Amino acid sequence: MTGTGPASRFRAMLISMPWALFNRPSLQLAALKAYVEREMEAEILTRHPFLDVAAAIGIDAYRRISASSWAGEALFAPLLFPGQRQKARDLFNSSLHRPAPGEKRLDFDELVSRIAEACDDWLARNDLSGSRLIGFSVCFGQLLPSLHLSRRISENGLDARIVFGGSSCCGDTGRALLRHFPWIDHVVDGEGEQALLGLCRYLAKNAAEMPARVLSRDSGPSPCPRHQSEGLDNLPTPDYRPYFAEIKTIFQELPFIPVLPVEFSRGCWWNKCTFCNLNLQWQGYRCKSAERMISEVESLAREYQCLDFTFTDNALPVRQADRFFQRQRELQQDRRFFAEIRAKCETRRLNDYARGGLRTIQVG
Repeated sequence: MTGTGPASRFRAMLISMPWALFNRPSLQLAALKAYVEREMEAEILTRHPFLDVAAAIGIDAYRRISASSWAGEALFAPLLFPGQRQKARDLFNSSLHRPAPGEKRLDFDELVSRIAEACDDWLARNDLSGSRLIGFSVCFGQLLPSLHLSRRISENGLDARIVFGGSSCCGDTGRALLRHFPWIDHVVDGEGEQALLGLCRYLAKNAAEMPARVLSRDSGPSPCPRHQSEGLDNLPTPDYRPYFAEIKTIFQELPFIPVLPVEFSRGCWWNKCTFCNLNLQWQGYRCKSAERMISEVESLAREYQCLDFTFTDNALPVRQADRFFQRQRELQQDRRFFAEIRAKCETRRLNDYARGGLRTIQVG
C-alpha cells in the first residue's frame, strides 16, 4: 500500500479511443479498473475519448466510420504521418461504405481537422498530471488513434509511463510498437488484469520487479507463460460508472440507452479456425459459471438501468449458457442479448436462448 489518504494513492488513467462503438462502454477499461482497485490502494480513472470524437463529427458519421476499421484508421494516419495524407485519403474513400439515400458524403479533410481538434480539446479538459501510468486499450481500429493521442500526451512532458495493451498489441506486434514509437514505455503482452496490477505495484514501489509479461524497449523474448485468471468467477463486476458520467456531460441533449458489454468466457472452445487471430492474448478456454453470469447481469441492470447487453465472447459456453438463458426466461425482465455462436448450434437450443432474451446473433 502507498498510504491511506487520497493524496497518497497510486493513480493511473486508462483510455479507450475511436473507433469503439460509441454507445458501448469499454469492457476492458471497466474490468481493469475494478480489478486493480480491488487488489491495491489505487485510483484508476477510465476515459472514453471516442465519445468526444463522436460528438465532434456527429454520431451518424461516427457510426458509419466505426463500421469500417480501415476508414477509421485512415482518418488518424495524417496526424501521425503527414506525408501519407493522400494515400490515407484514398484508403478512406475506398473503404467507407457508400452513403445510403439521404446520407451526406463524408469529407476526409474536414473529418481529420475535427478529430484533431477534439483530441486537443480532450487533452485540455482532462488533468493527467497526477497519473503515474497512462494506459491505452488497443483493439480493432484503435491502433492509430491510440498512437496519436499517446504521442500528444508525451509531447506535453507528462511524467507518466505510457502503456499499450489489448488484442492488437500481442507478441511481435507489441515489440514492433516499442521499436518504432519511442514515446511508448511498455506493452502488456497477454491478459491485462495481473500484468497491469503488477506494473502498478512496481511503479508504486510495492514490488521489486516488473511483471514478466510487461514488455519494455530492452525486453528480450518472453519464454515465460502468460499469467491468467483461471477462475473468472473471482473477477469483480466491471465498473462502468465513469462512462455514464461522461455521456451525461458530452451528450446532454441526446438521450440514448447504452448497450452494456458482458463477458461469459475467454478464448474459444471450438479453436479450429486456422485463420482466426481473435484469441492471441488468451491461452485455453475459461468461462464463468451460469450463477455468476446471472448475478452479474442482475447487478449491472440494476446499477445502470439497462436492458440491452452484448456478450463479447467468441463462443458462449454451451452448458452454462443453457442455464443462464433458462433463468432469464424465468425472470421475464425483457432483457435483450447479442452473442456470437457457432454454426453447429442446434435449432432447439437457439429457440430456448431466444425465449431467454437472445435477440441478435453472429454466426461464426
